[in-house]
Amino acid sequence: MAVYILLALVILILPRFKINKKTYCIIVGVLMTLVVGCRSINMGMGDTRYVYVSIFDQIRNMNLTETFNFIINADIEIVFYMLTRIYIFITSNVQIYLLLLSIPINYAVSRFIYKHSNMPALSFILYFSLNYFAFSFTLLRHCIALAIILWSYDYLKEGKLKQFIVTVIIAGLFHRTAWIFILAYPLRKVKFDYKIAMIAIAIALFISRVFGIQIYNAIFHDIIASSRYAMYIDPNGNTLTFFAINLLILIVSIILIKMSKKDEEMQKNNLMLNLQTVGICLASTMTFFSEMFRISTFFTIFSIVLLPNTLSILNNKKTRIIVEIGMYIVFIAYFFCFTMYNNAIYPYQFGGFIR
Repeated sequence: MAVYILLALVILILPRFKINKKTYCIIVGVLMTLVVGCRSINMGMGDTRYVYVSIFDQIRNMNLTETFNFIINADIEIVFYMLTRIYIFITSNVQIYLLLLSIPINYAVSRFIYKHSNMPALSFILYFSLNYFAFSFTLLRHCIALAIILWSYDYLKEGKLKQFIVTVIIAGLFHRTAWIFILAYPLRKVKFDYKIAMIAIAIALFISRVFGIQIYNAIFHDIIASSRYAMYIDPNGNTLTFFAINLLILIVSIILIKMSKKDEEMQKNNLMLNLQTVGICLASTMTFFSEMFRISTFFTIFSIVLLPNTLSILNNKKTRIIVEIGMYIVFIAYFFCFTMYNNAIYPYQFGGFIR
């Protein structure tokens, strides 16, 4: 636990030394990379040890042709594992492999916060607390795809369609679920209306609760005709905790904008508000389709900047400081009471670089 306490303290205390924003984001990004990259393969939900390291060991004993055939027959994303094969040409040290794989997401998050957040410390605390940081211990391909999606945000915001599509396609080559983010492009032109957003979320929740299994069967049996995601079907599976937290973030963001009495702020945050709404609608299906948990993160990850930015516009400085401190307490407590246990990243264990 000491490692996480120190990381949280650095995030909170470092801004008090008046260092510039870029330096701060670099320092925190490097520390997060080291925490994730130097951990034992036994940490996380099991994917690292039983999926990634297992496949790593198999590929280590294959030539290039055998690796390609293995990837095709296993129906897994070719780019990630071919890069793994290239890495093994250089060294077969699995700990360095994990360290390198932790760089994309931590770099992308740090860059995104640096470029877009008005309150970097709060943004890092949100990333640290709301499962995203914990994901990087386990969901390695997903986090690389998520890193590329974060990179695509600038193209999305600026309306650079070709660059946006190419970036999303690349993300999908690491984890095919990332291709769903193509849906984000039309959201640029949709004017956010909080009443419509709440109605859409309520409808999505109702439909997923009542007709969820039928919708899944129609999509994956009749249209796509694939059983790839059948293992994620569980009518009595996940709770709606992730859904509820992100809904609360959206509601609080709307309230903060309304409190500021600055109408232009709704337009300024329009895209992120729309992304958050879509992410919440997707998360509503988690109770029967657990895979939607991480699919929805391609949209909800932007909340790490949305909430701080809407808080920063409050006119009353005293109120803003009180709310900010309250958020720090709530989200840090959430990490230490729930996130690190739910994601099996406690107790922290260092890995071995000699293997």
